[in-house]
Amino acid sequence: MLFVIYGIYKSVIVKNSKTITKKILGDDINDLNFKKINYSDVTIQEIESELSFLPFGYDKKVVLIENCEGILKEKEIDNLFALINENDDLIDVVLTMNVNKINQKFFEKIVNKKIIEIKELTDGEWDKYIVQYLGKRNVTINNDAVSELKRRTGGNIESLINEMDKISNFSNNITLEDVKILVNEPLNENSIELLNYLIENKKEKALEMYKDLILKNNDPIYLISMLSSQLKFLNLVMYLHKYEKRTKDEIASILKVSSGRIYYTLKSIRNISQQTIDDSFDRLYKLDKEIKLGYVDKYIGFELFILNFGGK
Repeated sequence: MLFVIYGIYKSVIVKNSKTITKKILGDDINDLNFKKINYSDVTIQEIESELSFLPFGYDKKVVLIENCEGILKEKEIDNLFALINENDDLIDVVLTMNVNKINQKFFEKIVNKKIIEIKELTDGEWDKYIVQYLGKRNVTINNDAVSELKRRTGGNIESLINEMDKISNFSNNITLEDVKILVNEPLNENSIELLNYLIENKKEKALEMYKDLILKNNDPIYLISMLSSQLKFLNLVMYLHKYEKRTKDEIASILKVSSGRIYYTLKSIRNISQQTIDDSFDRLYKLDKEIKLGYVDKYIGFELFILNFGGK
């Protein structure tokens, strides 16, 4: 059988692939009945070769092929699909893709398949997801704790999962106080300070702050999101001030923030160019994508972003 798992939340995709594999093979997963492949590291012919090796001493074999976004562009795919159909009783194939949409007709030649979409969660679905995720670990959580957990993780699925894994090891009944103790406050203020260090070219200070945030279990993916938000805010203030000639108080009113924040943002704008803002946006976007595709270690990647900030 072919399983295709796709969506924007890579950590959820990974967990689903592990769940499917365990459901098929049980706890006895080893080199004889399981093979994990990174699609970007192999050729179609190498994948076909792996699908030709039937399980030895086991009823089933699972071949997990990660980061398969490129497979949708493959033209010579018929032989691979024929092998999946031919060995359907003995080999299950799991493909994972970090994309918003796929053309399901691409897989129409596969006889037995299941296509699983990891959808983006709406605001109401976050509550249900948190309760269900913890419930599978026999952990309950009250409504106030759910709301606080959502607030502190800022809608970032990777950060949310990391925090849920942490608190589920603390207690079987999570309260608001537990969340306040175990989960760090949102990074908005920290990300402002980090960006200020970068703008002022205080990279040693920025690195110290980054390492401190990592020690507090903050995920670099979340830091990328927060820093991108601060750059977007900086860009917006720059536009309103420079091109629309808005005053400090007018900008504060439009953006619904304090005039004090606008005051300090305007000071920062004097030390950064539009080109640096645009380049930083582009680098953060590429870094986020490369991390999610498994090309770059997230910790090293973000540290290099800090060191190269403002450079070409």
